[in-house]
Amino acid sequence: MFEWFSIENYRTHVQTRIELGPVNLLIGANNAGKSNLLAALRHFSRLAARGRPDARIFGGAGQASPGGPEEDESVGQDEGVDEQPPGGAGPRDRRSVVDIDFFPHRHRLASQTTPMAWRCSWVHRRGRVEYELELAEDERVATRVACRERLGFALYPRKALKWVTSGVETPTHLVALQGRLASSDLAPGEEELVTRFFKDLATCYCFDLQPAFLRGQVADTRRIVDADPPRIPWELGVEGVGLQRTLLRVRAKEQRTFDNFRAAMERFEPSFRGVKDHPTWEYPAWQFRLTPDAQRFDDFPPYVVSDGVLRAAAVALLTSMRNPPALILLEEVENGVNQRNLASFLAWLRQAAGPSDASDRGHNTQFVLTSHSAGVLREFSEHLRHVFHVRLHSHGYHSVIRDLESIVSALVDAGALPGEYEDSQGRRAVRVTPGDLTELWFGGSIGG
Repeated sequence: MFEWFSIENYRTHVQTRIELGPVNLLIGANNAGKSNLLAALRHFSRLAARGRPDARIFGGAGQASPGGPEEDESVGQDEGVDEQPPGGAGPRDRRSVVDIDFFPHRHRLASQTTPMAWRCSWVHRRGRVEYELELAEDERVATRVACRERLGFALYPRKALKWVTSGVETPTHLVALQGRLASSDLAPGEEELVTRFFKDLATCYCFDLQPAFLRGQVADTRRIVDADPPRIPWELGVEGVGLQRTLLRVRAKEQRTFDNFRAAMERFEPSFRGVKDHPTWEYPAWQFRLTPDAQRFDDFPPYVVSDGVLRAAAVALLTSMRNPPALILLEEVENGVNQRNLASFLAWLRQAAGPSDASDRGHNTQFVLTSHSAGVLREFSEHLRHVFHVRLHSHGYHSVIRDLESIVSALVDAGALPGEYEDSQGRRAVRVTPGDLTELWFGGSIGG
């Protein structure tokens, strides 16, 4: 799992670092930089996916979907292997970093020599990895964008990291470190650890799930290439436009994944029984058991299913994959979920994430959520260290992020907010009531 990540000079994030838990929440006003943070995670994840030696490219330019890898595949959502880099430098290598990967995203007030960077720490049952990826303007390379990578790794019980680099001494426009590692003499355990890390880094997907898209009321105009097994995140789409179609494909092609999906949905909505083809409808039938009769299921078209159930279905499908995504990013998590059901929905997300020893990589998956709802914040009253307040600093036009635990601790210490300290998992943590958090929200100190 990912312990922390940092971002430098990406859009409004000049210097941002976040320590990750299983379920993390970003709050703050509009235009503060919450979506920019999610975009940065997805951007560097896609760059890492390009560099995998076993990457396979599906589709061409202009496809708008989460993309990325599933299992042993690496899907470039808008990468065309026949594209030409700027300046006519010849056919573009799949691993190339080009101008659109860098110039539109670099912080506007950064100097030309300042790189845009991603850094992270990742732990596994067998060891730990730290990774750095920097993009910088460099006229010496064909695409004008140089890529520098550094990777440190260590198998337990060793603590000192072994470092390898790419593009540091000799400029390159390629995401080339993974290829270099594949041809080097790594010990079997080291090779497995590093391969698993890059797979996790590449499986970071961002979704802005919208009810009309999830219901199938918006036409799916993407060019979909059916794969066996289905590439669930790519086929689902950013807004969830492919949900109905993907569910049927998973039911037909991936029975184990579909069974996991159905079990997850029954935990969220006990009356749910499945999704199937309907003999006369153009859309699938959603099955629910509404009577005590265990043999009787009622079929409903997707457009009458509640928005919250559809949103949960999209998340359940992602987390039911044989290898769930390492990071799932959800914009405005409260959309479509009734305020009274937020507590159960967020508890269900924590259950999907699992404990820190749920798998070899720790949590089954990790979530980063954004929200404009005080109801969502209330459910994090016992998880303040995983809530991050984002605000835009007007001087320098950059986002400032602080974890809510440090904000609340300062208010408690000053006597401005009632609360108390207690030991939690070997650390001193502050506790406040959900009601006090709500007052803090509506008072304007941390509200969105």
